[in-house]
Amino acid sequence: MKIQKISIAGVFRKIRLSNKLLVFFISLGLIPTFAVSTYIYSTSQKAILKRTFDQLTSVRRLKSKELEIFIDDRFREIRLLSESDDIQNLRRKLDSLLDKGEINDTILKSADALFDSYTRRHLNTAGYYKKFIISDNQNNQLIFNLSENEPTEFHKKSDHVQFVGLGDSLKDKSTLITDISSVNEEDEPSLIVASKLRNGFVAIEIALSAINYIMLETDPRNGLGESGEAYLVGNDNLMRSTSRFWKNSVLKTEVSTKSVTNALQGKVGYDILTDYRGIDVLSSYGKVNIEGLDWVILAEINQDEAMIPIVRIRNDIIFIFFLVVILVTGLSFVMAGSIVNPIAKLEKAALEVGKGEFDNKVEVNTSDEIGILAESFNTMTSRLKIQTAELMEREQRLRHFYNATADGIILHKNGKPVLVNNALISLTGYSEKELMDRSLSDIVVCSTIDNNGTYETLAKTKNGEMFPVEIQERKVMYNRDTISACVIRDITKRKAVEDELKLERERRLSAIFDGQEMERQRLSRELHDGLGQTLIASKLMLENTNKSSDEITEDMKGNLNQVIQEVRYISYDLMPHVLSEFGLATALRQLSNNLSQDNSITVRFDKVGEYNLRNDKITIYLYRIAQEAINNAIRHSGATEITVELINQNDFVILMIEDNGHGFNFEQTTSTTVGNGLFNMKERVNLLGGILDISSSSEGTVVTVKLNTV
Repeated sequence: MKIQKISIAGVFRKIRLSNKLLVFFISLGLIPTFAVSTYIYSTSQKAILKRTFDQLTSVRRLKSKELEIFIDDRFREIRLLSESDDIQNLRRKLDSLLDKGEINDTILKSADALFDSYTRRHLNTAGYYKKFIISDNQNNQLIFNLSENEPTEFHKKSDHVQFVGLGDSLKDKSTLITDISSVNEEDEPSLIVASKLRNGFVAIEIALSAINYIMLETDPRNGLGESGEAYLVGNDNLMRSTSRFWKNSVLKTEVSTKSVTNALQGKVGYDILTDYRGIDVLSSYGKVNIEGLDWVILAEINQDEAMIPIVRIRNDIIFIFFLVVILVTGLSFVMAGSIVNPIAKLEKAALEVGKGEFDNKVEVNTSDEIGILAESFNTMTSRLKIQTAELMEREQRLRHFYNATADGIILHKNGKPVLVNNALISLTGYSEKELMDRSLSDIVVCSTIDNNGTYETLAKTKNGEMFPVEIQERKVMYNRDTISACVIRDITKRKAVEDELKLERERRLSAIFDGQEMERQRLSRELHDGLGQTLIASKLMLENTNKSSDEITEDMKGNLNQVIQEVRYISYDLMPHVLSEFGLATALRQLSNNLSQDNSITVRFDKVGEYNLRNDKITIYLYRIAQEAINNAIRHSGATEITVELINQNDFVILMIEDNGHGFNFEQTTSTTVGNGLFNMKERVNLLGGILDISSSSEGTVVTVKLNTV
């Protein structure tokens, strides 16, 4: 079963305008309303959450400050007690009891009478002290129970769990506070504040109720609502204050939430998380700043209670949104109808005009944009009627010109023929139907379809023959569409004339170069066989002259040697004999050696393979190209090293001249900088039917000549 792809854009185009307008107006009303509602809800939610977190943070900071002040007051109080005369008397009383050895109730009552003064009354007034302890350095302790129902105790070398080790801990401190603890599960947990004496210490046991008085809140008007609470947690993750929801939770309820973990790490902040009861809460956390206590304080409230205002706002927004939906939908129906009905009349009239009926008129009794559009439509139909008649007449004239021209013309759309003229039928030999069934690439080789411009290429006839053509391609309008107009001109005769001119030019250049070489050979022979021999004979005659004129003779001989050498150089430059006698490789090697000796530059020659060149013309031309390239490098490149390579590669011979000079810009080079040398090199290679490549950069220049030796 074939599955047809459905385009959203295609479906949208099929929807009627009335429905589109209805959707548009409804969307125009509802999308901003929805966006504003969402924004209000989101902003309100963030604001309420921030306010709640700020409130929890304020409660946490307030409770933490109250707790710190309370503990500071207890430190101050225990220090004052340790310095009072009553405590000093009690400490001496403890020493006297130890001297008597045996302790009985009478002795303890006397100690209790000594304590039952301002100190007991002051401690009982607070209401949260449980015991007062005074001890020497040997842990001999008097324990005064502040409850009226419990007697005073004396412990010799006490092993009381809560008080053991206080003396050792106070060796380096003047005061300390212990973490909340309990002797057994039945006893209420408590904490102890102690201060050092001269030989011992004094301590007060503080009931848990003092901590709960600060931390525990049950009144919803105090900032924590119906489900909020503030509580303390120790570094063992156990509660240090009573939970609002679970009684007897101190040292029994474990709190391992993210807030506790972060606070124990020294972090301060707030978050939404699950608390120790498994309920989602808003939590503000931080550490209690009390030396000796590793506690964290948390202020939390149930998320459901905190979100009650947000839920109310959401419900109000939903209600208002549905009212807006009803109102916008009704208005959209009215507005869409007022726009679509006149347009429907225009649509019907436009369909009639499309069929060629230009006499239809649209009647719309409005003065708005649609009324103006209807009036413009009526004016347009009248003009279309006139212009259509003019276009039909113009098309007839154009078709007459189109068929009368001698150049082939083809109108095409992306290579597919739309219209062809009779001249193209005559050029290609195809019938009009055959041309219309083919693409432009079947008629013209390497056509640049839909490209504006003029270019030359080849065209194919029906029988497969190729002939040169000139193409002129332009974009034109045809039947209300942009297509390409391609004019095809037969340039067979022009190409034949151009080829003859090119051949004649090559012949003349070849005659010039060959004439130059022949003249050089003649001059070389004349200099070598004529003037050279005469000078040698003169030298021999001078050598046989009278010995008395030795000085003159030597001068003459030196001058003659110099003239002979110059004649040899000129003869060698005109036509080196080694080239005709020993071949190109030997001549290039000798040329390289001579130039290395005569110039402060190294010229190296390398040969790869053996050579069987077709004729002497190739040998002479390659030698002249190498000679010209080396001389250019010596004169203009500033090179220190030149390499000449002659390579045999299958049926090709390759000549490469490379230097390490500063290079040159081949495109900007003129005859004033390098003379006619590059031009002569290029012309010689063209005459041999080879390829010349010159590449140059700041690192040097490479001249490469490649010839077919077959």
